[in-house]
Formats: sequence, structure tokens, C-alpha cells
Amino acid sequence: MSRNLRPFLLAAALLAACGKKSNGCDLAARSGCSDGLVCEAVVGGSGGACFEPVVLEGTVYDLSVGKATGAISGARVVAVDVNGAPVAPVAISSATGYTVQVPAPRAPDGTPADPDVTLRADASGFEPFPGGIRVALPVSAAGAVHGQGRWTISNPLTDVGLVALAPADAAARSAALHGHVAVPPDQAGVMVAAETTGATPKGYTTVASADGAYAVLNLPPGDYTVRAYARGSSYESKAQTLQAGDDAQVDLARTGAATATVQGSVKLVSGSLPVGTTFHTSVILVLASTFDDPAGTGQTLGRGDAIPGLRAPDGGAAPSITSAYSIAGVPDGRYVALAGYENDDVVRQISGQGGTAPVFLTVAGGVVTGDQVTAGAVNEFKMVAAVPLYAPGADAPADVIGAPTFDWGDTSSTDFYRVRLLDTSGNEVWTADLDPRTTPLCVAKHCTVAYPSAAPSLSDGLTYQLRVEAWGTNASLPVINSRTEDLRGIFTWHAPAP
Repeated sequence: MSRNLRPFLLAAALLAACGKKSNGCDLAARSGCSDGLVCEAVVGGSGGACFEPVVLEGTVYDLSVGKATGAISGARVVAVDVNGAPVAPVAISSATGYTVQVPAPRAPDGTPADPDVTLRADASGFEPFPGGIRVALPVSAAGAVHGQGRWTISNPLTDVGLVALAPADAAARSAALHGHVAVPPDQAGVMVAAETTGATPKGYTTVASADGAYAVLNLPPGDYTVRAYARGSSYESKAQTLQAGDDAQVDLARTGAATATVQGSVKLVSGSLPVGTTFHTSVILVLASTFDDPAGTGQTLGRGDAIPGLRAPDGGAAPSITSAYSIAGVPDGRYVALAGYENDDVVRQISGQGGTAPVFLTVAGGVVTGDQVTAGAVNEFKMVAAVPLYAPGADAPADVIGAPTFDWGDTSSTDFYRVRLLDTSGNEVWTADLDPRTTPLCVAKHCTVAYPSAAPSLSDGLTYQLRVEAWGTNASLPVINSRTEDLRGIFTWHAPAP
């Protein structure tokens, strides 16, 4: 054999081993490959090729019990992309875990890059994930294993721990809905909501699978309006009454009714960012019936369930909104416009002064009406520099063993800091008001306090969030000037070894 042929034959053998074939691969349709292979984008290339599939494997488990013995059977696991659109059918977990196939860009040898998906999981008797302070992080392809005709990703990000409902809550929320919702032609993500009737409806949501299957679990008995929400599509709504223990089927069709474009603006409070710092954020629309702070007090998480794809900038791009924003394809419904949850060094101002109330808006028949008008601009809200947070969980969720120490940045015009520790459901575990002028609380622009030994005990293996609010004075009244960002300060607490 010629020595010059050996590198080419070796490369061919490697590609064959990984199942790569470029003929007929159609990335848009994800088709054109022989049995057992899937069409995927090639990193650094302009087209696609056929490779062995990538699957995520993991376990859904009860956080209070642990992964080793607390596996949950019957949980629904959905993989969604950066816009909240499902990329695969629902996987149902068993005592041995779950498996779901996902698209993933590839190196030329077939090795998967990060698939750019996060996981959502729902199970009867458990709080949904993500939810409350718990966020879903993008799954990493690190350590992907090749074998048995596929690439397998199995790591801590593919294991999902769920928080059990309190026994009384579980007993009171024994009803459910399931069915099929028509998936838009562009395969956009679809959220299904069961909303209670009355003047102040409460919404319970789920994300439908890529094939349109859905289930809304853990519902109290009562009267509901069931409706689907997707960017660019309108859906019929149906009334449904549930008794305790019911699991009713409700199928939802698209109506073809017009959608709307929601426009508004964000305004940075003058002088709140350091000189030379660029202001940018994102704006999302959340379902109003799921928003936890309708009065704008700032005493809750200030979050709601975001509709897949209803975000500016579009397409999952990095936060770039500096003033005006526009979100197209908004179906009928009632929403709250919020700054996105990304860490971008700014937060929505919630001082209660002009332009800081939650921005509610209604879309009906393709027409947008807003509850708030500030300086002539409908749907405008103010932003302010966030209180810097250094530990724990400055940039990503952290693990903390033993008594945590809380560390944040000192800010100007602050009379006191309200330090709040929340559990995974957003309930306040501990709070304290601390004066930054008191030595040694704040030194060299760092404010530090240890979790007091007399404070409520933390639970091993559970997740918490530190939130710090900077309070000042306006017209002789105390107001919240700023706070730490939504996704910082999250940590899982572990008891020290005996």
C-alpha cells in the first residue's frame, strides 16, 4: 500500500465508523440519511452530513431522597432549544432513567458539540422543573461516549431533581389535563396553559412535545380555560371542569386568527451604570396568570412562565436591547413584559416610582392594549444597574458545604441592604436588614455576612438563592433602588461531613 494513501484511508475509516455520509442530507428537513443516521450541521462548515444520533440519558429523582434511591417513574422530560421550542418528543422516565434523542452540531469525525438544549421535567406530586428559583442550564456535550450506534451524553446536567409537593398540596392538586395541540408549521414551541376562571386567574403550564403531546399535572379541582400559546399562531380555547383525581383530555387546534406585534421601550435610570459601561438587555413576554408580583412590590421572585419565542432580540441572540423593543407574532392573551432573565448587569427597577410598575398588556384580535402609559410610550419600563453579587453563585449555580458566606458589592445611595434567602419554591427562609455603614459589613466595596447559626437550618441537597436588595429613600419613603440579578446567587447546600 502506498504510504501517501494511508492518511486518506484512515480518515475514511474514521468517518465510516462514525456513520458520516453527506449525500442527500437536508438540514432544513433533517432528512436524507440512511437508517440509523441523522442529518446534522457540521461545525465550521456550511452544510450538513449524516451521523449517528446523539441521545441524552439521565435520571429524574426526588431531591429530598437523592439520585441513588429516589428515581421517579412517569416523569415527562422535554428537551427545548434556546427559544423554548421542543426538539424531540416527550420522554417518560422509569426507575432506570430516561433517554431522549436531540439534534447536535458535529465535528467532522462525528463528535457532538454542545446541543444547545435545556430540559423541562414534570411529574405528578412534584413541582415542575425549571420553576421558582431553579433554572435549567444548557446541557454540555463534555464526556459524550460513542458506542452502540450512537453518541450518549450523560452528566449532572442530564439528571433532574424535582421538589416534592407538601402532602397537603399534593392531595389538593390531584387533577390533570392531557391531550394534543396542533404544532405550527415552523415547529415553534407551544406552551399549554390551564387558567382558573375569575377576576384574577392563576395559570398552570407545560410545554408540548415536538409531536404536540402535552400534559398539565398537579391541578386543583375547579373550572379552567385551556389555551395554547405559540409565536405566530393563535389557538382555540376550551372550558374544562375538573374534579379531584380527574385526568381530562383536551385537544387544541390552531384558528388562523391574526397575531400582533408588541412594541415598547426600556429606559436606563441615568447614572446607574459606571461610566463607559454599555447598557443592553432583553425583553420577554410572560403569561400574566403565572406572574408572581402583580402589584410590583418586589417581595416575590418577579417571574412568570415565558412564552416560547416571544423575546427581543429574536432567535436567542445575546441581550442587545438598549431602548425600543419589538416582539412579533404575539397571539391573543394577557402578558407581562419583563427584562429577560439573563445576567446582563441590569435589572428592572421596582422602586414604586414613575415607570416602575409591572407592564401588563392584552392582545385581542391582533390589537395590543397596555395598562401602563409612561411619557406617552406604551409598555415602557425602567432599568437600573444590578447590585453586584460575588458569592455564592456569582456566574453559575454553586455547591456550598457548611455555613454559607454571602458577598455582594456596595452601592451608592443605599440606606440598608435587605438580604433574603429563598428556597427552591421562592419561599423566604431567612431575611435581615443590614446597614452598610456598620463596620465591618462593607469594606472596600464588598459587603460580607455569614449565615447566622441561629437562622433556620438548611436542608442537605436542596437549592437556595441569595437575593440582595439595596434600599434608599425617596420623598421620605423607603424604596428599593436596585437588587441582584435573577440568575445569580443560586447554590445547592450540603451538610458538612460528620
